[in-house]
Amino acid sequence: MSTGSFSVPTEVFAGVGSLSELPAVLRRHGVTRLAVVTDAALVATGLLDFVLEHIPDAAPVTILTLPPNPDVQPVEDAAEAARAAGADAVLAIGGGSALGEERRWRFG
Repeated sequence: MSTGSFSVPTEVFAGVGSLSELPAVLRRHGVTRLAVVTDAALVATGLLDFVLEHIPDAAPVTILTLPPNPDVQPVEDAAEAARAAGADAVLAIGGGSALGEERRWRFG
């Protein structure tokens, strides 16, 4: 793993109905393939399915599930899977593991 630095702008939407903004945000940023980073607990609750209902069909999705507090290897494997799928954006759903790890990724 090489070292470096990068800046990732963050856009946060919150509140009842805010998920309805997702299709417009994806279009505005020209997203064509989306990597969704989450954890197994959120998949089990059905929250992931609820979010996926708001993603336009025009943006194929690759789902990447990370374990809690992952070591380096699962994160590198997930990042490689996202690159292999041609993801040009990352949507993190969850807590610290998903949110923290998506910030470390760079897609080349």
